[in-house]
Amino acid sequence: MSLVHLNVLAVLTEAGPLPMNRLAELLDVSQASATGIVDRMEQRGLVTRERDDGDRRIVRVVLSPQGRDLIAGVAAERRDKLARLVDFLAADDATALLQGLRAMRRAREMLLQQDPPIPNATPEALR
Repeated sequence: MSLVHLNVLAVLTEAGPLPMNRLAELLDVSQASATGIVDRMEQRGLVTRERDDGDRRIVRVVLSPQGRDLIAGVAAERRDKLARLVDFLAADDATALLQGLRAMRRAREMLLQQDPPIPNATPEALR
């Protein structure tokens, strides 16, 4: 799994189905590159393309159940590894880390209130 594919899965998890042009914009790639990325991901069963009911010209990229399972597995593995890593911290270091993480979360919430990075995504979906 490439980092680009993981990034696509993460973006779609946060924002939900996206038109190809918006996905390309969020990935900071051309629409042609995004199309190639999505082609490969679709071949692997990670995403699907769906036509918009209101405007059939619009094609949205949607996470497949397999894509959702993969990103959930990556997140679970990451949480497990972080938990094991934190177990090695001294109590004072763990407390300092927690304080720093809380400060980062507050800063992130302030940033999201000012300028949500993904239209239609709620702050809760980005947590």
